[in-house]
Amino acid sequence: MESGSKSKFSTFKENWKSKSSRSYKVVAFTGDLCLQYWFYVGLAIFIVIARFAPNFARHGGLIRAEYTIGYLAVAIIFFGSGLSMNTKALMKNMGNWRAHTTVFLLQYLITSAIIFGFCCAIKRANNPQISNWMLFGLIVTACCPTTVASNVIMTRKADGNELLTLCEVFLGNLSGAFITPALVQMFSLGEWSFANPANGNSVGDVYRNVIKQVGCSVFVPVFIGQLDHLCCY
Repeated sequence: MESGSKSKFSTFKENWKSKSSRSYKVVAFTGDLCLQYWFYVGLAIFIVIARFAPNFARHGGLIRAEYTIGYLAVAIIFFGSGLSMNTKALMKNMGNWRAHTTVFLLQYLITSAIIFGFCCAIKRANNPQISNWMLFGLIVTACCPTTVASNVIMTRKADGNELLTLCEVFLGNLSGAFITPALVQMFSLGEWSFANPANGNSVGDVYRNVIKQVGCSVFVPVFIGQLDHLCCY
């Protein structure tokens, strides 16, 4: 009787250890997966927040996204990039004019021309359920330079050339202050003239805002990160 009780207890103990070990492995695997794909996990969380609490990250909302996300979050990403990058390699990538030419042609001319063609075709189909203003918004988006933070993060995750990506982001957004308004003006002629956003004040404001944001959230953090890198190494 006593030996039977002991065997039952030992069986229960082994089963408990086995279940505990499996639970630990599941928790550890989930944690490692979240750490590895933290960007996508965070993106999914913020999408859910945006769906159910749109004022959370709206311009002027709860966390003042125009500053905390538009400046602070982007600046932290680029400070980290500047801190970890080799200065000589960064300067070498800055001189890679073939890559710069390819990226500029793709992001400004080819992409915008393709989207413009699609939007013109959709507009001429006269579908009442599709707003012409939405179509013109797609054209404007296609004229804009490459995104800032997500490009660097995704390139880093893919083990790509992060230094070259950083150069393209900086040059693209700096030049976009001048190229994007010109492209929008070109595409807003003829049948799209109703959506032409140009006036003397707005164009100047666009230039100032873009240069200020790129300078504060990209150039200055990278510069400070590079100074720290040189001092530490």
